[in-house]
Amino acid sequence: MGAEGIEKGMTKILALTIRPVEGPDSRYRILEYIPFLKEAGIEVVHHSLIDSAFYQRRQRGKPALFDPFRFAGAVLARAAELARRPAYDAVWVGRELMPYGPPLLERLLFRSGVPVVLDIDDALFEPDPAGGFFHRKLRDFRKYAYIAPRSRTVVVGNRRLAAYFSGRAPRVELIPTCVDHRKYAGIARRPDPSGRVRIGWIGTPANRSHLERIRGAVERLASRHRLEFRAVGINQPLGWAMKRAYGIPWELGKELEYFADFDIGVMPLADTAFTRGKCAFKMVQYMAAGLPVVASPVGANRETLVAGGQGFFAETPDEWETALETLIRDPGLRRGMGASGRERVRERYSLVSQWPRYADILRIRETVPKETL
Repeated sequence: MGAEGIEKGMTKILALTIRPVEGPDSRYRILEYIPFLKEAGIEVVHHSLIDSAFYQRRQRGKPALFDPFRFAGAVLARAAELARRPAYDAVWVGRELMPYGPPLLERLLFRSGVPVVLDIDDALFEPDPAGGFFHRKLRDFRKYAYIAPRSRTVVVGNRRLAAYFSGRAPRVELIPTCVDHRKYAGIARRPDPSGRVRIGWIGTPANRSHLERIRGAVERLASRHRLEFRAVGINQPLGWAMKRAYGIPWELGKELEYFADFDIGVMPLADTAFTRGKCAFKMVQYMAAGLPVVASPVGANRETLVAGGQGFFAETPDEWETALETLIRDPGLRRGMGASGRERVRERYSLVSQWPRYADILRIRETVPKETL
């Protein structure tokens, strides 16, 4: 739908992301807010650079440039859209307009004069050691020095990102990555028929390397407990030295169902400049689903989890083994920590609690002089 299809009198926002609804940053930082914002008189139209089919190929290991003609066509279509000066009150950019090269598309956008709200949920200004060839060689990690000061507002997901953009952007707002806690509240455990305790992880193939940090601990626990490990979002066998360790392909329509088959959620992370900018979103999902959590004390994880309340922090393999075994042995502790996690999400990490802040940021029409619109 174009701007001409929006109800008269509503604030008109164009949301531009790289990934479609299947991408967690697009879905949870922008798309899930759209119904709330519409009730507040803000109509959001979303365009992603790549479509769902293209995204699914990337999740199967094909980089964006593997299909160069299709990718180039998507970039050219976005450039044409920006060159026409978008007929909206503001443009809401999820992370960036193009994942490779200098900020050429951002230059087109800023030249149009339309106010820009930039939304960031990762330390995209830092190289990711787990990134592949294209990430290391073709990304411009310095482009945010150009983008930030020209954006009207930069919305960030954690304190690490806020610290980076403070002084670089005219306005910085911290809004954590949230979930609709009401949807997650309906998730109930599906007990394993054989009584196994299921440790679960959810993510993307790009983050698989972090799982190796806990592999040894989980394998040792599996040698003395009835245990299963489920890695949702991994499309290939894990190859771990235990009978019941599964890679499970992720599907959008089943996202909430996966948590019903977890008893414990894990979020291992290597401690790098990039991971310190992550938004602890896996942890938020686990907690919203009523799961106890074991996580690395890295970045926003430290802000999100109250150790001993909703789960445990663990750094070394021995700490991971001890924390997981404590939860494996005590179903009552798992239930209590899961209930505490749900309450913490309801209070601090729910769409219901945070959407009014996005509405205030996006009410450009009410805060920009008419002659500039």
